[in-house]
Parts: sequence; structure tokens; C-alpha cells
Amino acid sequence: MDTRYPWSGSVLMTISPQWMGEVELRLRVPGWCDDGAASASLNGTRVERRIENGYLVIDRRRWKQGDHVQLSLPMPIKRVKSDPRVTANAGRVALQRGPVVYCVEAVDNGGRVSHLRSRPDAQYLFAFREDLLGGVNVIKGDDGLLAVPYYAWDHRAPGEMAVWLLEE
Repeated sequence: MDTRYPWSGSVLMTISPQWMGEVELRLRVPGWCDDGAASASLNGTRVERRIENGYLVIDRRRWKQGDHVQLSLPMPIKRVKSDPRVTANAGRVALQRGPVVYCVEAVDNGGRVSHLRSRPDAQYLFAFREDLLGGVNVIKGDDGLLAVPYYAWDHRAPGEMAVWLLEE
């Protein structure tokens, strides 16, 4: 597994205040990130975690030139269930990491995908594949599935593709 490129879900910001008063800093926590997992540090020290209306709040303070704030947004691989009103996806799951939805393609999964199943206890790993599609992040399951980002499908060979996998 090549780990040179996977994005860790961390954003580092350097503060350059233009005003010398005390200011509260609010950092947006995207909807794909579990609010309970987002965290921040200030100059290397973890700050008290307070989430309000989708923002991680760093209390009012007098910011100094060069202060560093790091926002961590963990991106575990998630098995997402469809809205139950979408009957065509009943009993199916999709794989997602951060804001990216993945799909399985026939070219990676034995020539067909309509029969593929995802075990509820399957373990998935995230990796960068330099040899695939000019370099792309993939999800590989211990159940044999290989998934590529949905945006990258159908760039190699014609064949079946599925986002929603049958769940055992």
C-alpha cells in the first residue's frame, strides 16, 4: 500500500490577524464528518471541543501572528444505507470515505458486479494505487471487493458498475 497521498482529513491554518481584539473562531465541520470525531488544536495543543450548529468553536482569544490551528476531520470508511424510500436500494449499502462515494467495476471484480455482496463484518482498507487510473485512492475489502471513487468509473474498460452493493 502506498501511503504517500492519502489525505488524512486534517487542515492546517496559519493565523494572520488584521485586528488586535479578541475573536472567536468557527470552523465548519462538513456533513460527511461525524461531529463527535472532529477536533482541533491550537499551536500543537488540543483545544476543548465545542460544536455549535455544525461548527467547531474555538473560544474568543487574542490571536497572534503565526498562530497555527489544525482541524482534524477523521475519514473512516463507512457503509452507508440508502433512504428506505428508495426501494430499488433496499438491502444494499454503499462505501464512502469522507465526501467521496466509491463504486465497484466489473474490470476489478471478476467481470461482473451485479452479484457482489458486502458482508456486514467486512474489513476495508484505504490505499493509494499509483498503477490504477494514473493514481487513485481505492477501497479494498477482505471480502475481495475493490472499489474506486465513483467519479473515476468507466475509464478503463466497458462493463458493469455498482454503487449499491447487496448486503449479506
